[in-house]
Amino acid sequence: MTSRQAFVNYLQSVGFPVELRRALANQGVDNIASFLGMTDSDVDDLCANIRKPGGLIPNPAHANDATAPQTIIDPGVAVGRVYQERLKQISYYYSYLVLVGRNFVANHADVEQLVRLWKYKKNLENVKKSKNEREDKYPEKFTSTKSPREFIETLENWINDNYGIDDIPLAYVIREDVNVPRVADDPLPLGQPTFDAELIRRAAHDGEVWSSNNAKVWQLIRYTAHGTDAWAFVKSFARRQDGRGAYFALKSHYMGSDFVNKVKLAAESQLETLNWNGKARNFTWEKFISRLTSAFADLAENGEPKSESEKVRKLLRAISDPVLNVAKAVVQGDPRYAENFQAACSYLAGQLSSAEASEVNRRNVSEFSRGNERGGRGRGRFHRGGRNNRAGQRNGGRGRENNRGRGRGRGSRYSQSGHLLTNGGYPAAVWDSFTSAERAQVYQMREAREDNEKRKAAAVTRDTQENKRQREEHTTERGIGSTMTRRES
Repeated sequence: MTSRQAFVNYLQSVGFPVELRRALANQGVDNIASFLGMTDSDVDDLCANIRKPGGLIPNPAHANDATAPQTIIDPGVAVGRVYQERLKQISYYYSYLVLVGRNFVANHADVEQLVRLWKYKKNLENVKKSKNEREDKYPEKFTSTKSPREFIETLENWINDNYGIDDIPLAYVIREDVNVPRVADDPLPLGQPTFDAELIRRAAHDGEVWSSNNAKVWQLIRYTAHGTDAWAFVKSFARRQDGRGAYFALKSHYMGSDFVNKVKLAAESQLETLNWNGKARNFTWEKFISRLTSAFADLAENGEPKSESEKVRKLLRAISDPVLNVAKAVVQGDPRYAENFQAACSYLAGQLSSAEASEVNRRNVSEFSRGNERGGRGRGRFHRGGRNNRAGQRNGGRGRENNRGRGRGRGSRYSQSGHLLTNGGYPAAVWDSFTSAERAQVYQMREAREDNEKRKAAAVTRDTQENKRQREEHTTERGIGSTMTRRES
């Protein structure tokens, strides 16, 4: 709207009286573009100037009374509260149009639309005030204890919940498409489906406002990534303070196809190798369930979710503890558990606790009955017993009920991550989870296997040679017997 008359007509359409329209023109507000950059405070100053413009004007009374002064101080024009707020609404409406790249159309800027956008502004002020009172801070730094997807989602949640310069939602910084949709493809009215959504969709990725808001996103990413493994992927964006570039670099690395495949392979390997047999003291039931749940979550987050029944079947296959055989059968046959992973876990945990309590009671009775007849440090399935005397410990070691001593030098048969330690091979993800001591134990077991195989081979060789010798002796004896018989004859 460039015509002065068109602007006057618009003011008339939204209720401004002729005196006020003229007063606005006298103040230089004769075009919608006059409101560009004008704040609420600027509108208040404008209205104050209209009320008391200063200067002199011809005295109307002088025409009828020659003694009256020829000029008087300009009395100004009264500006009611409604008109003052309407001017603020028009100013904000035009500023919003500039942000979303739209032209002013008088027919679309009626009082209803002005008030609708004004309510959005007031609500936004309350939201920002509430956030300031809560002192909304940056999220926690990136750590390997959280899944990368969770880290990216935490960044996105913070960005989506905050505003930048000119009250533009910061989410527009990380929108997928840099280009603003054509007006023809994005029709009025304004604020569809919401004003925030329109700003995110249409705010421009250039200019000073963009640079400031892009830098604000960068400060978030720098805080959460600096000093962590994630910093290597974003530090190249530091000089330009390019928050958008840093965000997509993180997302590409941690949620790209290569990383996703790596996460899925690790999760599948975890599900295949996890085992619960109730014997590893440093691998509790809670850790076992946590590992399973984490693996299922990784698969679900990367596009391969497991159904509840699949999860339950994986759970049951990973349990080899005979104490839970009956409970496993119950889970398989009861739909309440067979189709609900959490319910199955809770039921099995309860059965395990009951079995543990029964085992402890039985142990206590057994130890009391034996008295001092047998020393040593007995160990049940779930807990280690007390020490009755040192002699028994030296003689029996840590025994079981069938008196098979395990010895002290063998170490645990399960790793801290719950995997069975054997003399065979392991997937890379599983091997990386072992401690140095656990790897050393595997090496020792492999060496022992090789030594055993050598001993078996040597034994087979000796047996073969012994059998050959015996056959030769037997043949010789048969020959001598025949000769003696002929001599006798």
